[in-house]
This record gives sequence, C-alpha cells and structure tokens, in this order.
Amino acid sequence: MKARYAYFADHKYDGMHRRRQPQARVDRAARAQAACFTRDALWEGGGISAGGWWDGPPCSPFFRGGPWRFALHFYVAPIIEIDGDRARAWWRLWQLAVPRGGEDAVFFAAVTAEEYRRERAGWLHSAVRFEHVHFVRPAPNGALRMLSTLS
Repeated sequence: MKARYAYFADHKYDGMHRRRQPQARVDRAARAQAACFTRDALWEGGGISAGGWWDGPPCSPFFRGGPWRFALHFYVAPIIEIDGDRARAWWRLWQLAVPRGGEDAVFFAAVTAEEYRRERAGWLHSAVRFEHVHFVRPAPNGALRMLSTLS
C-alpha cells in the first residue's frame, strides 16, 4: 500500500524530472493515490503538504495540484502494529522535491504517524499525520542549509 501510494505520487513527473506530466496522466495518478485511502480518511500535512486537515475523498483534488513541480518519495524504516483489521505505523519520509514556481531542489524529511484499515479493497490509509518535518536546501558550498523545522 505504501509503495503503491509513493509510486503514484511520483508518477506525475516526466523522466527528466523537470516538469509534470500532461494533466490527464496527473489526474489518473491522483485518482490512484486517492484510492489508497478510506472514504473517511484524515490527513494532517502539518501546514506543509495539504495546509492542514482534510477528510475523505477531497484528497484527489489536492493530489492533482500539490505543492511540487517534481517530487520523489522514499518511505523507510516502518514500525507497524497490526490489530485485526486495523493497524498503525510510523514511517520516516525522505523526499527530494522542487517547489512549484521554483528551480532549486529541497530535501524534505518527516516522520509520519499513520492508521490503516483493511477493507474490501485491501489495506488503506485511514489517517496520516506529518510529525517532525524538516526542510533543507543544498547551499552553494555543498553543505545542507536548514530552512525550517516543524515538530
């Protein structure tokens, strides 16, 4: 489920990693991303990704637009606890991204706290909350410069 979500999140950008795909392809990827969530899903982007909470199917319009001109998601080191048809997990996210309207890449790091529910379609996200959000940008001398930290 998590790999499928990241695949469709990143599928909206061309092979040169410079621009978004045609809108029809972006729309298909956004619908596939949204299909990784329950109908009553909650999302808290920490004021960064989605500008706060949304719930349910509105995630598809957010995924159609989004804040990035390019992004590549790496979810690693999961801690997953399963209890019947429900589960919760914590992931470390490392993301390379280029903001819309920008040319310079940023590195985005976060911990996500997530809840899942097994439904007819399989395991789906029922809640995602971004915690410990950090942005860094490469500095001219090759070092990384901290841009902001949200915890």
